[in-house]
Amino acid sequence: MRSLLLPLVLLTLSSTPSSAGPDQIAASLPVLEQTWHTCVRDAYGRQPSSQSKQAAQLSALDECREHEDTYVAALMAAQVAEDEAEWRQAQVAPPSAVSWFAAITAYFSAVPARP
Repeated sequence: MRSLLLPLVLLTLSSTPSSAGPDQIAASLPVLEQTWHTCVRDAYGRQPSSQSKQAAQLSALDECREHEDTYVAALMAAQVAEDEAEWRQAQVAPPSAVSWFAAITAYFSAVPARP
């Protein structure tokens, strides 16, 4: 089941770039982070006490790699969506395009409607 989680999240994030804005992606980040942290805590608690602390930590991280990958992919998707939104907001139409659009709009508003 866990192996299906990462492709599902990546497919969802990549298939709807226009509908998944930075706010929507960012809203899912706390849930994904909490899921990953819970997995790590639970996995660390199941490690044998005879293991060193570092070995137990590495084993717990290895066990929860899919949750970490899903969380990191969502973080990167949120950053890309945020950067894209900032880029789109910073784009300004060149004056020639504005003039052209104004001329076309004036032309069509002056032309009488055909019956």
